[in-house]
Amino acid sequence: MEYEVYDRFHVRPDDISVFEQNDKETRQVTLITCTTSMADRFIVRLREI
Repeated sequence: MEYEVYDRFHVRPDDISVFEQNDKETRQVTLITCTTSMADRFIVRLREI
């Protein structure tokens, strides 16, 4: 399997909307990590190609 990054953004730590998958037909991966300041979360979304 191969994936490509299609979205990158920051959210607040209490924002759980990043767990929603809108496209049920495409395999997706969502990576979540803290920003360097630890104030926000950095989100990277990938989809199978």
